[in-house]
Amino acid sequence: MGKKKLAAGILAAAAAGILGVLFASFKEAKVETTVVYKGHVEDFYTEEGVLHVGKKYEITAQVSGAVQEVAVEENDKVKEGDLLFVVDGSDYEYEKYMAECRLSGYEAQLEEAKISRLMKTSPGEYLEQIRQELSVRKSQYEAAKTIYEGSRALYGSGDISKAEMEEREASYRQSQAALGQAESRYEESSRVLEELIRDGMEESKIDGQFYESQEKQLAMEIEVQRTAVKQIEAKLEKCRVTAPADGIIRELPAKDLSAVQPGQLVVSMTGLGENTVEADVLTNIAPYLKEGDPVEIVLKLRGKNVSFPGHIREVYDFARQGVSSLGLDEYRVHVVVDVDGDPEWELSGTEGYGVNVKFCLFDQDGCTVIPSDSVYQTEGESYVYRVEKDRARKQKVEVLYQSGSEVVVAEGVDVGEEIVSQADGEGIFDGAKVKSLGFE
Repeated sequence: MGKKKLAAGILAAAAAGILGVLFASFKEAKVETTVVYKGHVEDFYTEEGVLHVGKKYEITAQVSGAVQEVAVEENDKVKEGDLLFVVDGSDYEYEKYMAECRLSGYEAQLEEAKISRLMKTSPGEYLEQIRQELSVRKSQYEAAKTIYEGSRALYGSGDISKAEMEEREASYRQSQAALGQAESRYEESSRVLEELIRDGMEESKIDGQFYESQEKQLAMEIEVQRTAVKQIEAKLEKCRVTAPADGIIRELPAKDLSAVQPGQLVVSMTGLGENTVEADVLTNIAPYLKEGDPVEIVLKLRGKNVSFPGHIREVYDFARQGVSSLGLDEYRVHVVVDVDGDPEWELSGTEGYGVNVKFCLFDQDGCTVIPSDSVYQTEGESYVYRVEKDRARKQKVEVLYQSGSEVVVAEGVDVGEEIVSQADGEGIFDGAKVKSLGFE
């Protein structure tokens, strides 16, 4: 008996549900409607920013060495190309000298190899000449080393001058490099000759192959040393650091440094006549901004708002995590704006001032427009309810842009069509009977 009552209850409920749906379909929902129209749509977004009077230049050291000279002070005005500071380049000068010595040595060896080929000197006789040269270089190196090591003790006790010490060190380093060249030349020549003999080459062909290998090796060494000299010369040029633009020196870490390393900040300056504003916008706003877009900048100065134009210079391609005013995590994208022209307001003393930046997100004529409330979302698609013969009909639309109050439609509805103003109104569904209370 209990099961029969349960089944009867289920049937009654189902019947009631069906009747409810049928009743709802006949019941009129009173709604406000609107007409799709053509119009001009513009939308703006305002964000706080910081004014920078002059472009920022953060100048870093490109080479390592002792700070030899600082030619400016904080707040100095400089012209583009003015000397800012100098790094001691004596180590690079010495490197260049040694590289040039090695280059000259290899060039002389190449010339000697070519002469030996012309004179038909045998590889064995050629190797003996190099071996004798190696013996001489070793003797010269040992003598220079003895003098250098003795001079270090004399210099430490003050018996010789710094100039004398540097001269003896240079002589020692030069003899060391010359010995290295001679050793390398002898080892390479011996290796080539051994390979030619091991390969069973006829004696008449060994001479040509031997000298050709030697000349190729020397030519490669010459190219390496020429490249080294150019690289060192480039470093020497970077020892003298100049102003990249007309500007004002703001910070000068270099004056408190005894030495610098590559990448170390040494001078911070701002350029003259290069005024910018920096702001951080929400990630849902950034896609609507692009380089060159106009903006309006508003500064509250002396009790009144002063507006001036600008344009977007750069929109960063990554976001940084921050915290909103409500204490919630949020991500923002950094935007740099250039101030256009020469605004008629006093720049002095406004560095770091807060401003409002008004970005234009959308501006277009001849748009197909409907109210924002008339659109609803489901399963990632946008829909409206068209009014057809007193019935609400679900219609998919493609949204081009949506502001707080208006939606620009790319397709789905036509100008002049009547749609429901409030898509989430009570009793509104696909096929619902509706009675218009009039247009908004």
